[in-house]
Amino acid sequence: MDQALSVDEVTQNCWNEYKKSREYLAGAVMAIPEHHPIVEKREEDGLRRIYEKVVKVTTKDIKNRTIGKWLDEWKKMNKLLFWTILKNTGNWRKKEVRIGDPFDECMKLADSRDVPRLMQELANDIERILNQKYSTRDEIYEVLAQIHHRFVMIHPFDDGNGRIARALTDEISLFFGFPTAIVGYPRHDKPSQKRYHLAIYGCAKNKSFQPLALWIKSYVEKQIEALA
Repeated sequence: MDQALSVDEVTQNCWNEYKKSREYLAGAVMAIPEHHPIVEKREEDGLRRIYEKVVKVTTKDIKNRTIGKWLDEWKKMNKLLFWTILKNTGNWRKKEVRIGDPFDECMKLADSRDVPRLMQELANDIERILNQKYSTRDEIYEVLAQIHHRFVMIHPFDDGNGRIARALTDEISLFFGFPTAIVGYPRHDKPSQKRYHLAIYGCAKNKSFQPLALWIKSYVEKQIEALA
């Protein structure tokens, strides 16, 4: 988590574990500090559950998946990621948030009131994308970037949007015959994190999905080489 979590926000089990930590015993009794190891371990387990229960069991049937099933799956991913941490999971966000430079309008996220409609539109467009024919890998990387970037800029959940966007990208990569690759993205490796954020920003600034397509390509092609 990139923010502190109050006792009212977290599950009882998570709070009980935190109460045994040195931070709590030292006096931090109102909230779990951001990036706390207890929370991050639970987040890692949650991401693993997403891949075990959703991404890696995906089959070709996603080509004809209904909008409702896509929406349910994304909410399920959020629940799997945070159900051992947060009381409120699997719901669209209802507050306004920003990422990146707060004064850069190109990074303005969707209004929370528009999230349900925009997620339905994204699910509908994914069906169209999956039913098209592509002649090169680069064309596929471009559509993966388009889906990924739209998910991030809608920012449908209070937290976990980047991780779910990357899991969705891996899920659709499997559909196209690519290996999962972005699961290995190291969130707290600063150089890797910077490259990812620059790719997201580059798409918004230049109104092109190419920066993110190249970022995705670098991970997928590396994994393909490793498996060869």
